[in-house]
Amino acid sequence: MNAIKTRKKALAIAVIFMAALSTGIMLWFFQTAPSEAAVSHETISAGRWYTTVIDANGGLWAWGWNQNGLLGDGTTITRHSPVHIMDSVVSVSAGNAHTMAITDDGSLWIWGFNGYGQLGDSTIENRHSPVHILDNVVSASAGRVHSAAVTADGALWAWGWNGYGQLGDGTTTEHHSPVHIMDNVVSVSAGSNHTMAITADGSLWGWGYNRWGRLGDGTDTDRHSPVHIMDNVVSISVYEGHTAAIRADGSLWTWGWNESGQLGDGTTTDSHTPTRIMENMMSVSVGGGHTTALADDGSLWAWGWNEGGQLGDGTTIIHLVPVHIMDDVSSISAGWWHTAAFTTDGTLWTWGANLNGELGDGTTINRYRPTRIMPTERLGATISAGWFHTAAIAADGSLWAWGANSRGELGDGTTTEHHIPIHVMDNVVSVSARGAHTMAIANDGSLWTWGANGNGQLGDGTTEDRSSPVRIMDNVVSVSAGFGHSTALTTDGGLWAWGFNGYGQLGVGTTEDHHSPVRIMDDVSSISAGVWHSTAITADGALWAWGANLSGRLGDGTTEDRHSPVRIMDSVASVLAGCAHTTAITADGGLWAWGFNGYGNLGDGTTTTHYSPVNIMDNVASVSPGRTHTTAITIDGNLWAWGWNESGQLGDGTTTDRHNPVHIMDNVVSVSAGGAHTMAITADGSLWTWGANLNGRLGDGTTEDRPTPTWIMDDAKK
Repeated sequence: MNAIKTRKKALAIAVIFMAALSTGIMLWFFQTAPSEAAVSHETISAGRWYTTVIDANGGLWAWGWNQNGLLGDGTTITRHSPVHIMDSVVSVSAGNAHTMAITDDGSLWIWGFNGYGQLGDSTIENRHSPVHILDNVVSASAGRVHSAAVTADGALWAWGWNGYGQLGDGTTTEHHSPVHIMDNVVSVSAGSNHTMAITADGSLWGWGYNRWGRLGDGTDTDRHSPVHIMDNVVSISVYEGHTAAIRADGSLWTWGWNESGQLGDGTTTDSHTPTRIMENMMSVSVGGGHTTALADDGSLWAWGWNEGGQLGDGTTIIHLVPVHIMDDVSSISAGWWHTAAFTTDGTLWTWGANLNGELGDGTTINRYRPTRIMPTERLGATISAGWFHTAAIAADGSLWAWGANSRGELGDGTTTEHHIPIHVMDNVVSVSARGAHTMAIANDGSLWTWGANGNGQLGDGTTEDRSSPVRIMDNVVSVSAGFGHSTALTTDGGLWAWGFNGYGQLGVGTTEDHHSPVRIMDDVSSISAGVWHSTAITADGALWAWGANLSGRLGDGTTEDRHSPVRIMDSVASVLAGCAHTTAITADGGLWAWGFNGYGNLGDGTTTTHYSPVNIMDNVASVSPGRTHTTAITIDGNLWAWGWNESGQLGDGTTTDRHNPVHIMDNVVSVSAGGAHTMAITADGSLWTWGANLNGRLGDGTTEDRPTPTWIMDDAKK
């Protein structure tokens, strides 16, 4: 504890204060000048009905209500998922209807509603994109309809509406450009109609509207110029009608409006002077009628109004004293009816009211507990969609999974389904999810499997389900999981198979199940297991298939099951076997498909089943067939989809089946089609999902089907 206090004093001496920004909604460490270090951690600022985030690489993202262009994406379209706004940002303040951001060169940018000149560009015109206002800025805060900023020389500037003297220039005159207020200031926080500032000596000053005693000077008299409130302050947060401050000793103080217990003193009585609430606090952020605070040990506490679930305790009950919410938190921001927090692993969590999509989970559903929104790991190009679950590998090699888990297919040691991504294991280079089991290859070549094992498809010599990864074999370079069987390719070109073999899908010449890996053929370069059939490409480019042949899924011109590999076509570069149809890409980029076509899943414009390969389209880079739909990426990065679409799994915004390829989205580098859902990764590392969402397989925190791509995970960098 002494070390913590020493660190706090050092921070104060160095004038690195934690300031609550925007209508009191966000805190971050302000430095005396912008620096590269300022983007080394994530920052959040929750506005009235929207949210903004700075990722670890300085990228600014926003989502939620967008009237008057307050998100800054050039539109007035409300966004339910994060959209990228600008780069090189070190701090952001989300206000009532306008936003302010400071870039790493000290430039202040502002956008949104400007009816009172609060943007500071000498006009009252709304701005839908960032507009440059000032230079050498180290702190900025967006109030309801006014703004304030501190420059590197300690000068405080303010502009916008001034009906209550909230600008602090001694008048009630509105200003459409920055006006100098005072000097030696290190941070500022603008509330609904009042402003608070901390000077270099730790003094706290306040001015503006003073109903309920929000200024803390012991009165309810409005102040048109700065009034001294208290000393030794390192952090301040203001919003609608109450204020919170943290002093150098870590004590948390609150004052002002208290109708919903937002002061945290156990009462609903307003306070006109600061009241001591908690100890050992690192930061505080006040919302419209609630308060959140972060302790030295990383624990998050909240209290006050809770109608929208903004406290995050799983209820809508008002709390008059602090309630513990979660641990390992690194930063917090309280909005009007919602709250956002970053945990120490770089994951963004949001909860509370979600009327305008301000939680960023792709929905407008209120959340009463923290909901995972944005893990900051950049995804690699490896994803795999099972029938009712999904798996994805991040660029750091960590494996994540979500969805159904009744057979342990997520691999987290439980059989509890998860609607958001959960961490499974590390050092993974490849994953394959199919049916209710999952297979992964670690970077040392070891193969691990888990999930359903009724037919021995895990390959561990048993038929017992496994809810955690089990090591099966070594020197593996690729795997493909079928519905009840598995295949693996080893470094020497050997193809191995095990599990259910009722249709000869193992390729051993019989229909006998095998509970451990059996070597099938040599000189294999690529493999893909369908539901009840298997395919392989040998080193000479020949495509082989075997197993169930209902609807001609093997492509040999017949419907006869094959218990051993049969040669199908030559010059094949890649193959992927779906449920009852198969797709292959030839060396010249041609896409071929065959098998069941009842929903147009082959993509040839018909619903006619084909027993031999049919050419579908050209210039294809990759393909992924689902149960009865197909997706493909062309060499220009365009994603196309066709086939069954009852749950919106094509992603074209409808539930209409498509018999020909339909364009879905651009800049796609990887795609995986599941039973009735689809996943794609774009060039910026973002993961998108759509389609059926029973069991939470889309990973958006809900069980609602999505007919259009929904953002799930991102590196939140670019």
